[in-house]
Amino acid sequence: MSSIAPALVAAAVTLAMFALRDVLLPLFAAQRNRREFIAALLAEVEYNIDEIADFRALSAALPVVEAFIRAKNLPPHITDTRHTRVYRESVERLFTLNPETIRRLIVFYNELDTVSGQIDGLQLASFSGISVAGKYKTVERIIDNAKKAQNYGRCAASSLRSAQIRERKKSVRRKIKANNLLLKRKLRKTRLAELLRPQSGRGR
Repeated sequence: MSSIAPALVAAAVTLAMFALRDVLLPLFAAQRNRREFIAALLAEVEYNIDEIADFRALSAALPVVEAFIRAKNLPPHITDTRHTRVYRESVERLFTLNPETIRRLIVFYNELDTVSGQIDGLQLASFSGISVAGKYKTVERIIDNAKKAQNYGRCAASSLRSAQIRERKKSVRRKIKANNLLLKRKLRKTRLAELLRPQSGRGR
């Protein structure tokens, strides 16, 4: 019996180590998925910010826009280049972020929707029927709202970068904790095996 006991203890401790690993691996996988989600969302926000910056930089000065509208009586050509796929497909995962980050993301994407709706409105028949001053004011609002969206996007991106930093710190702490737990289990296994190891000459 004494020769069997250490083997049983070793087997029990080994099973406990495997059970611990089975618990930790899903946690690590969930954390990795969360980091990937934040990275994808940040990439989309930053891309939209860059697109808005290009739009604002390439847009003609407002007086030129007004002159164009007066001369041509045509709607100015403005392209909606927003990207929202990551956000739209991951709305149910937003709850994993802190409330301020969620708020900033919602405000940013809502402002993108506002700008998009105003751009679509340039092609409506009702737009051609308003005065030159009204058309000019509409374009002016689009440019102003694009600037607001850019600022909101910068705030959202800042929050997401902070979330990335927090996730990296959590990952390091969890790995250290997991390694310490595994090390303790191994030491316990070794100590128990030594305590239960048959001593030479015992029982003779």
